[in-house]
Amino acid sequence: MKLLKKLIPYIAGAIAIVLLIIFMPHREKEKKFVGRVTLDSRDKNPYGCNAAFQLLQERFPGTHVVRNQQEPAQWEELSWDTAKAGQVLMIVAKFFDPSETDLNYLTSFAQKGNYVFISVLEMSDIAKKFFRVDQDPLRTEQPWIRLEDNSVTWVNRLAVKLDSATFQPPYLYGYPGAPFSNTFFGMDSSFTYQIGTNAAGKANLLAMNTLDGTIFLHSAPLALSNFFILYRDNHEYFEKLMSLFPRKPTKIVWDEYFLYGIRKEEEPKGLLSVILQYENFRWAFWLVLLVLGLYLVTAVKRKQRMIPVYRKPANDSLEFVETIGKLYYEKGDHRNLALKMTQFFLEHVRTKYKIDTHYINDDFATVLSMKSGVTKDTTGAIVDYIHKAQMGLITRDELMKFYYILDHFYKHT
Repeated sequence: MKLLKKLIPYIAGAIAIVLLIIFMPHREKEKKFVGRVTLDSRDKNPYGCNAAFQLLQERFPGTHVVRNQQEPAQWEELSWDTAKAGQVLMIVAKFFDPSETDLNYLTSFAQKGNYVFISVLEMSDIAKKFFRVDQDPLRTEQPWIRLEDNSVTWVNRLAVKLDSATFQPPYLYGYPGAPFSNTFFGMDSSFTYQIGTNAAGKANLLAMNTLDGTIFLHSAPLALSNFFILYRDNHEYFEKLMSLFPRKPTKIVWDEYFLYGIRKEEEPKGLLSVILQYENFRWAFWLVLLVLGLYLVTAVKRKQRMIPVYRKPANDSLEFVETIGKLYYEKGDHRNLALKMTQFFLEHVRTKYKIDTHYINDDFATVLSMKSGVTKDTTGAIVDYIHKAQMGLITRDELMKFYYILDHFYKHT
């Protein structure tokens, strides 16, 4: 009994600790910061544009706000009828690569009393020539310096500024996020007006009058991202941009056609296609075919030997590639195999993303991450393995890791 009395305080303490653990409020698992830049109007992560899409619906409650995935020539959501003028088309993307046909449709659409807002980091040469503007290659703004406890901290930051003659104050907005942006120069001042800049005073927002409508060019699409808009009072920046549109647009369409590069490449016309464009040549062509057909039917009477059935040749290309790869791997020639993998990868990057591969460094990894949508950690690791391969320092295990990380890149881009 005495022993039990001695144990009571310990038992009570143990029970109290268990109850405290059970009823202690659980800390929510910290959410991982998703740094991938999508600019997707459905994406609620920092660099999606769902907040901007929602603000459009709130600012224009009586207006139908929809998404579009069709090329301009096949639009279903937008109307060419001048009676429905006042429509707004939002194009937000990393890279703007329209065809000349697309650009003609966009301009014609604006001329009928509509508004086209194009917010992109880079435009193709065709687009720059069409709009008579120029841009620098994609880069990040210089990091700002902040002093903390007598130490220097480098802080990436994006800042945008509105024109005081067009908008109400305040004019300057910024956030401590990804600093990707661009600027315009060499504009044609006869029909182009600068209404916004970056922190250094370089143009990043232009307005172009087109008869009854307007085309806006904006080179800081990350200023339309969730992170930027929801940071402090930055929603005012987007609201001021929306003030450029009519008070009651007939419809607002958020474009996904240029965001995801759905455009089909125009096939070059062959000689026959060019000939058949002309009616006289077209009749002559079909007449010649008819005469040849009659000749073959009436004049050719020879018997043909039975054509033997051949087995369809097996596609051994994949087995051949695997065999060659195994030969290099089993031979231990890791450097040669790694260099061949590197050569194929760089050719893929040049062809698909139009990125200069002369200098493989951190800037290359940053730009590749932006254009491909793959994380900076992945592209940085690829750059490291390329350097090891070029120096001949890659090991057997590192070669396998290099292969798997390249395979991951190809599957996710």
